[in-house]
Amino acid sequence: MKNLLLLLFGFLTFGQNFNTTDFDSNSNIDIIQREIALRYQPKDVAYYGSKYYFKQDQPAYIDLYESDEPLKVITNYNLIDETFDIKTAVDVFKLSPDKIKKVNFKDNSFVSVNGKFYELYYKSDLGFELVGEVFIKVELPHYTPGIQEKPDPSFRKVSELSIKINDRLRKIDRNRGFVSNMFGKDNSKQVKQFIKTNKIKVKNAILLGSLIENFYKDLEI
Repeated sequence: MKNLLLLLFGFLTFGQNFNTTDFDSNSNIDIIQREIALRYQPKDVAYYGSKYYFKQDQPAYIDLYESDEPLKVITNYNLIDETFDIKTAVDVFKLSPDKIKKVNFKDNSFVSVNGKFYELYYKSDLGFELVGEVFIKVELPHYTPGIQEKPDPSFRKVSELSIKINDRLRKIDRNRGFVSNMFGKDNSKQVKQFIKTNKIKVKNAILLGSLIENFYKDLEI
């Protein structure tokens, strides 16, 4: 358990030193528009709640593939379009995931994998990351056309967890049965015992990451 706590402490205390006093929301607009912005094509979804990850736009550093110098921006993650909005007085720019490695906020980070943004939950020195595809899922209740009126859709925020190794993604169901079988049938009993002994909640990505580190050599992916 002591080793597990050390792993968690090391992960949780790692982060970028944020200085938000000199953030200018318009200072990099020309670069963004020219180099890393997408044409705005919003999804046709009638959604009446907030479509953003944060309650308010937040300062962030953008790490680019073709530059060592991060860009400072004020942005927010759009859960419907699944990209970042950067707003000016007259326009909204969408960031292209193909040009961006990482978007770092004070307490959150998003990475670009295979043309999509994922929230980064856990980064291991062993070479894997736990990431989440975060979006608003639109669900239309079942109805009988011609007999019943078409019901309003329902919406819920979803985070689908995956393990990332060398830009390969494998989705993870956050239940004990699925997780214990990720390391092969021969190790299933040992993994379940580790979960029980260390009181690991597999829905917690940081605790799950520490579990994967302990059995990483047996991981089947």
